Amino acid sequence: MQFKPRVKVVAGVLEVDGAVLVQERPAGKARAFLWEFPGGKVDPGESSDACVEREFFEELGLRIRVDKELWSHQHAYEDIVVDLTLFAVTHLSSLDEMMAHDGQTIAWVQKTELMALDFCPADKEFIAFLAKA
Repeated sequence: MQFKPRVKVVAGVLEVDGAVLVQERPAGKARAFLWEFPGGKVDPGESSDACVEREFFEELGLRIRVDKELWSHQHAYEDIVVDLTLFAVTHLSSLDEMMAHDGQTIAWVQKTELMALDFCPADKEFIAFLAKA
């Protein structure tokens, strides 16, 4: 049996007028070109809330507030085990100032249309839940 590293990952679900913000993973990263919610790995000693806030600012230039936990799940990829938690977030800075700092494609997608995108496998169960909500 092969040991797989375990990583704590958090992401934020930013909803505005019925659409949620998603991003496509850039080339060169694991699971490149799959869609996901903005977020990333929690650094040692960092809280989940602080990580979501940091990732939104680093990736998109947005200041956000974490409102509540929406969903938590563990997913085993071939190379890694991800403990993923998704949080509802509210933007504090203007959406007009948002830009993709990592070169990723970003999109606003209606919740009912999320299942049409090719999401990271760890997100798919949540996507099905969100589409019904």
